[in-house]
Amino acid sequence: ERETLEDAEADSFFCFVETMSELRDHFCKQLDNSSSGIKATMQRLSQYLREQDYELWDHLHNRVKIDPQFFAFRWITLMLTQEFHFPDVLRLWDTFLGDPRGRLDALLRVCVAMATLARDA
Repeated sequence: ERETLEDAEADSFFCFVETMSELRDHFCKQLDNSSSGIKATMQRLSQYLREQDYELWDHLHNRVKIDPQFFAFRWITLMLTQEFHFPDVLRLWDTFLGDPRGRLDALLRVCVAMATLARDA
């Protein structure tokens, strides 16, 4: 157990670096239009929302013409750290880190769930 505790800081830093390296392209303006840039991520989010809740997607996309970046940019770039209390963020990040489909995919699915829940509120 002592060895586990001694490695906790290094393991945590490794997870942080891996997570940030996956999201770094969101912060490079030159990559905004690339397949790994923020616009591509917003398109993926829009597609997930369309698949999950077509009625909400249609309302936002076609009727009121609101792009996902207006409600989800902060969610994605800050990985929901401003939307939840710290203990909840830890649980979410644990889910993101362990998701076999990838951290970004898990984050986007949570964002879609949040949008759907906001509609129902």
